[in-house]
Amino acid sequence: MFPYAADPPSSIRFTAADCPRFVIVDRTGEPNGIDRGAGGFYHSPYDRSILPIDPTDLEGPTMDLKQYIRELQDFPIKGTLFRDITPLLQDPAVFQYVIDQLAEHYEDESIDVILAIEARGFLIGAPLSYRLRKPFVPVRKEGKLPFETRSVRYALEYGSNVIEVHTDAISEGQRAIILDDVLATGGSMAAAADLVESLDGVVAGLAAVIELIDLDGRERLSGYGVFSLVQY
Repeated sequence: MFPYAADPPSSIRFTAADCPRFVIVDRTGEPNGIDRGAGGFYHSPYDRSILPIDPTDLEGPTMDLKQYIRELQDFPIKGTLFRDITPLLQDPAVFQYVIDQLAEHYEDESIDVILAIEARGFLIGAPLSYRLRKPFVPVRKEGKLPFETRSVRYALEYGSNVIEVHTDAISEGQRAIILDDVLATGGSMAAAADLVESLDGVVAGLAAVIELIDLDGRERLSGYGVFSLVQY
């Protein structure tokens, strides 16, 4: 851990191993900012100091993500209420909060690979893969992947679809988590789980930003651990 530094240089190099969590304080000793300790550079003005602290002191307030989810009636078809996460993505602090919450949920789990379902699932799965330093596997619609694929057809709440992964995306015994932006009926999640298991992988968990509880997707996926950040 770093000792107290009265006049730290303007840029300090650290690693997660050397300083897993720290707080930045000003000259009065009051907290000036918090870094969760992912490792890298912290650019500090000379009027700040760095002190190691207890990780339990870093637990912050929860965020009401529903404020950043827009509701659109009759999209993509008449009679459907669509919940749009683009306002959430447009706010960097909120987007970071979402990825941080998912990362904290899975960081102590045994995970080998992260799958995300086309297309909005990519927006969540890719940064989570980066944060957890795990391989990222895109689950794509039929005909979109260039290499040999394994495919599954499944029912949507407004039609049907086929999803695919490359046959070399998951190795035997690898533990995978599967992500999407919304868990509705559970059809796409169940299909993605089938793809993982057809390649002799293990589904370690399923996650979504939004869960529509009235559509009973969680019940359909009762054989797996399901995690969501917002429930409607």
